[in-house]
Amino acid sequence: MTGFLTKDAKAQFGRLVGLAIAPDGSLLFADDTNGVIYRVSYTGTKPSPR
Repeated sequence: MTGFLTKDAKAQFGRLVGLAIAPDGSLLFADDTNGVIYRVSYTGTKPSPR
C-alpha cells in the first residue's frame, strides 16, 4: 500500500494499524486517523490445481 504520505513525507493522510485476513482471502486493515477499514482483494484468475 502506498499513497498515505505527502510527497515530502512530513505528513500522512492516514495511519494504518490492525491487519486481518478475511474468509475470502482479502486483506483488511484499519486506519485510526480516519476511522475506516480498507479491504484489498485480488481480482485475477485463480491458479489451477496441481
